[in-house]
Amino acid sequence: MPTAAATLTIRPIAVDELASDALAPMVRRHWDEVAAGGPRELAPDWLRYRAMEQRGLLLGLAVEVGGVLVGYSLGSIGPDMSDRLLCGYTNALFWVEQANRGVGVGTALAEATRREAKARGAQIESWHARGDSPLAGLLRKLGCKAREVVFEGVL
Repeated sequence: MPTAAATLTIRPIAVDELASDALAPMVRRHWDEVAAGGPRELAPDWLRYRAMEQRGLLLGLAVEVGGVLVGYSLGSIGPDMSDRLLCGYTNALFWVEQANRGVGVGTALAEATRREAKARGAQIESWHARGDSPLAGLLRKLGCKAREVVFEGVL
């Protein structure tokens, strides 16, 4: 858990780092928490993320506490599919290790993500979060409002 003496750093993170063997256990913990009971398997499309990264359409940030990576945020930036005149940020992945929650780490990462998205031209933001998740609570605290609900079914 972070302490007052621990240094919090937010830095860019590349897809190759997120997809690395070193981060695989963290990505697995993320998946196990957010996808429990759903129809999906852990199989990120790293090739698609890399292609978006190469085109400048991806925003990835990592958060470190005391030099140790404890979370990440990854999303796309580009014209809104329903309103091409509006540039939007859509978060795909957001994770902070459980031991680092409730002490401002997630807030710092979300705020940095929002600032960078705005700096890159985003005018609106979209985040997917389960209604009872820590991320949903954080987004409400930051002033985001639930406007739609995503329904998922198996075909």
